[in-house]
Amino acid sequence: MVALVLTTAYVLGMELTPPGPTFRDVAELERLAEPTGIMVVENGLYIVRYMVNASVWAVGFLFLGLVEYVIRDLWARVPSVPGSIPWLSVPASRRRAIALASTGGLLHAVVMVWYATRLGVTVSGGFDWLVYLFGAVGMWMLAAIPLYLLVRYRLIAPATLLAVFILVDVQAAFTASVEDPHALYFGGWYLYLGILLIVAGIESGLRRLNVSQRLASKT
Repeated sequence: MVALVLTTAYVLGMELTPPGPTFRDVAELERLAEPTGIMVVENGLYIVRYMVNASVWAVGFLFLGLVEYVIRDLWARVPSVPGSIPWLSVPASRRRAIALASTGGLLHAVVMVWYATRLGVTVSGGFDWLVYLFGAVGMWMLAAIPLYLLVRYRLIAPATLLAVFILVDVQAAFTASVEDPHALYFGGWYLYLGILLIVAGIESGLRRLNVSQRLASKT
């Protein structure tokens, strides 16, 4: 909810305060000699872009909410969830963790494929269908794996970083640029997955080290 409120406040603030919208030819951004006739908008349409991409924002906020739920269940320093959800108890059983992670991965894949389609992500050579198939499988894996680690082993960092990746990806739509960060996120998902796995390994190692130190101190 905090992320939602802050993002909405940012969008409204940018939309309602100067400078106003500026229309620029793509040639200015790419430093081309001749105009292309393709216009992009700077400093404007924040609300429109926010509403059009609302489903992508919602997935990011949803994953952040799931991370907060696990944190409040795991750490005694923060208030616990008043009414815990029975089917979302953590650590979850292997079967339940697979079901939750698969559902979250499917949601992420559907929304990100739609987002790629809306942005017109393409490749030369006429193999767009192969790119979208590769991207869809990757989008499922990119979300399912950190979500499984979250609800099964209560590893916080990978799922948190995934939510950050999603929000940074969709936030790029607010800026006028010829670059498309979503093309990298959608087609190069294995790079992001590698980062998440490295982060998961680091967090797991730090936790085991902490447990070992506690056991050593007790003995």
